[in-house]
Amino acid sequence: MSSVNPSGPPIVSSTVRPSHTAYWISVWSLTLAQASSSTDGFGMARHLPVSLPMSTGVLRLAAQPSTRCNRYCTRSGADTVSIRRGPTDEPRRAHMAAGVLTVPRMLLGEALKRLRAESAKTLDDLAQAVGKSRARLINVLDGKGTLTAQELELLLNFLGATPNQTRELLDLGVETRRRPTRRPYTDLLPGSYERIADLESMATEIWSYERGVLPGLLQTPEYVEAIMTDGDGIWWESSWPERQNRITFRLERQKLIMDADPAKIMHFVITDDTLRTEVGGPEAMTRQLEHLLLLMDERPNITIQVLSSTIPGNPAPNAGLMLVHLGVSLRPVGLLPVACGPSTYLDDPADTVRLSRAFGKVRQLAMSPDDSRQLIADLAKRN
Repeated sequence: MSSVNPSGPPIVSSTVRPSHTAYWISVWSLTLAQASSSTDGFGMARHLPVSLPMSTGVLRLAAQPSTRCNRYCTRSGADTVSIRRGPTDEPRRAHMAAGVLTVPRMLLGEALKRLRAESAKTLDDLAQAVGKSRARLINVLDGKGTLTAQELELLLNFLGATPNQTRELLDLGVETRRRPTRRPYTDLLPGSYERIADLESMATEIWSYERGVLPGLLQTPEYVEAIMTDGDGIWWESSWPERQNRITFRLERQKLIMDADPAKIMHFVITDDTLRTEVGGPEAMTRQLEHLLLLMDERPNITIQVLSSTIPGNPAPNAGLMLVHLGVSLRPVGLLPVACGPSTYLDDPADTVRLSRAFGKVRQLAMSPDDSRQLIADLAKRN
């Protein structure tokens, strides 16, 4: 490839070494006749962009004998210098961003753990399939590392991911390779409800406040089926398999989280109108209320409080919130539940402190656990 600088010497040649990835970059031409000792030896007086598909490669340009070189270039002869570029863009970007825990990386890592558990593959199996070390894969599963798109696709195929799972997780993989920011992460990808469940499974402690509907972790199978039936054809295209997949997924993840060892600490605040709304019919709602009583009596790790929907001073009168604690070494992650649309995760301390204050306030305003139990028991008898 050759290009001519109207104000300086032409590019003599470019040599590209083979690589599995090719991408377009811009390389500034040297106008060596105008080079100055104050320009780090490159003489950037004229900027002529030259684009070429290039990974690790060498770009040779015409030079003058007086041209100085720094660590990015070497002299190839009396009238030529060579500029050497580093590794391909994607691996370098992945390497620079690795080691920092972000919400997309946590979600991808947990999804891969789930697929690995379902496939009964060992870490050694995964490492051999992808050609990476066990330590590298542990970092990825723990949400602290990244994989290239090619590596991730190999791993997903090896784990037996479905085409839909592969497509969604490859898209999520793109998010994991982005440079970390302090902005909230908005999950715009399909299947976001699965990643919410994955976040819950990572938790050591869950704080949940809901209005108008019971949190998924407290729902009976009949309640879940009624909720999914009501949403079918509204929040997703009407589909019996889709509805059944959502029901099955919620119940399986609910059991996994409820039966975790060690037990997760869970605090729930629900509004009283939630208990009075018949979801699935009177008999189904009676069994749902009895299920709440059973959880309160038999699971000391679970606290349920009822908040009056009309009580003054509620800092979150129109929407619910969730705060997931991930142990002492990781920051908590907040989530604002929505009926439709993208899920927004907040892990900046300034945001999670606000959510913590809001949850503390609604717990303070709510009935005590004993009074809440009595109200639920009274409503169950009336049904």
